[in-house]
Amino acid sequence: MTLLSKAPLTILTAIVPEHRKLLQMFKRKAVEKLHLLTGRGIRYAGHPGVTRSLVEGLRKIGADFNYNPACLEHVGETTVVLADRGALEQAIIWKREGKISRLLAGPNLVVLPLDAPELITALEIDIYLVNSEWTYRAYLDDAPVLKENCHIWAAGVDVEFWKPSHHIVSDGRILIYQKNAPEEMLTGCRHVIEHAGFKTVLLKYGDYSANYYLEKLRECEAAVFLSPLESQGIALAEAWAVNVPTIVWNPGWFIYNKKTVSCSSAPYLTKESGLLFNGSEEFIKVFEEWQKTKNCFNPREWVLKNMTDEISAMKLLKLTRFTT
Repeated sequence: MTLLSKAPLTILTAIVPEHRKLLQMFKRKAVEKLHLLTGRGIRYAGHPGVTRSLVEGLRKIGADFNYNPACLEHVGETTVVLADRGALEQAIIWKREGKISRLLAGPNLVVLPLDAPELITALEIDIYLVNSEWTYRAYLDDAPVLKENCHIWAAGVDVEFWKPSHHIVSDGRILIYQKNAPEEMLTGCRHVIEHAGFKTVLLKYGDYSANYYLEKLRECEAAVFLSPLESQGIALAEAWAVNVPTIVWNPGWFIYNKKTVSCSSAPYLTKESGLLFNGSEEFIKVFEEWQKTKNCFNPREWVLKNMTDEISAMKLLKLTRFTT
């Protein structure tokens, strides 16, 4: 990774100062980049999981890139704007003025194109990134003009951090991950699990640290995810990397700006990593199915083959070289 000089590839999650700032600011940016290189104290902007995966993945594979450079002089010929609409507006002007030659944008700029249609469909954007099949369909339904340059790209996970421990043995615990799900759904699933003789460990979205989540995953045989939708589901992939199969509530739709949108709560779930259920009644049958087949799942193996930081970064690099 290039520390301060111009690199071929720039990753942005914030507006870049158009002119060189005072030496004090320049040194501060250098310190931030050193923290990035050593893995100490960096705070990733945008969606932290997506930004972290791409930056760390590119670093691990030895790519020549920079992240949120201190000034315009250090912005690469190819620029990827992961988040921040202001940063995308800025990059569009650069492309228009010939200051960069290639522009990729997404996936954490809007929920759907209707949030900012003129920005998301700007002709200067060579590739617009979405993070799953259902978001791809939803974006094209909202903005058909994106069909020629919309591509699916998913972030990865750090499999050296998210890994099982051979020293912790589960004593029949099931983790319940609640994210914007009705309380009655939580109560119903917990009753089924505990009635079957298992203990439950509740984790609420936004109310835990990565270390705590890892600790609880390592204690549990499976995780029940209660989230009405996920554009990718990084927390799911983290569970899979710890080799914990997931049982996922999947209502299949949500309403956004008075529009009903088809969606998924686990767009990357496979038969190796878990099961889906649609409602409380179906959960009884699906949980029974998991108990009968729980030794057949191998979610970590799927992650190692499909969703590590390195694999994700390589896929992004291939997209930056895509020619329309």
